[in-house]
Amino acid sequence: TLADGVLTWHQDTQQLKTDELRNGASSPRRPSVEGLLRRLEGEAGEFGQENSLQRLMRFESEDTLLTKLQDAETGLFDGHYATLKLDEEWKRSHRFHQPLSLLLLDLGLGSDMSDLDRRAALAEAAGIFLNECRDIDVLARFSESVFLFLLPGTGADGAQVLANRIVGSLQERLQGQIAANPAGGLSTIPSGDIANRKSFVAVAEACLTKAKAAGAGEVCSSWQ
Repeated sequence: TLADGVLTWHQDTQQLKTDELRNGASSPRRPSVEGLLRRLEGEAGEFGQENSLQRLMRFESEDTLLTKLQDAETGLFDGHYATLKLDEEWKRSHRFHQPLSLLLLDLGLGSDMSDLDRRAALAEAAGIFLNECRDIDVLARFSESVFLFLLPGTGADGAQVLANRIVGSLQERLQGQIAANPAGGLSTIPSGDIANRKSFVAVAEACLTKAKAAGAGEVCSSWQ
């Protein structure tokens, strides 16, 4: 209750003792949070083990799980993280009745590219992705050339606008560096055709295949 003092009721005398309250009124009994932090940072926990604050500080200084899930060449997350977030965002979308869009984007990297050119193209693409997307969007490298974007709260129209903008930026800034035009496939829920996460990804994959066949930097949202 953040009280600064104590009132003691004596049952036998039927009296209320207020001395402690009066004594504590001018000088609060609670130590400052800063003092508490200094004490906990320097002392060992029970039985000589680290306390919770020290453990938290150690976890912060070590490589985090998210760091271990990063793709080394782009700095984006990898497919394992994307799979985890896909499950999370799918459940969130259904629980709160919000739209969710999935974009699969193929850069069109050629198999004959030198390692230096490939790394340069990937770094440039990652910069475009991070610049165009929001903090709440999930970006991950899903395969050698395909990237996955999860767009919470984004319907089909908004996802199409973002995908077209990303593909346009890639074509402009990676002109001559990649073998083919970038292409994207979109899938959005809620949809009567999509009943689970597998069909969610399958529709985006089918749209990507159709967009790659069409060429010229296409972004497709219809797989039929």
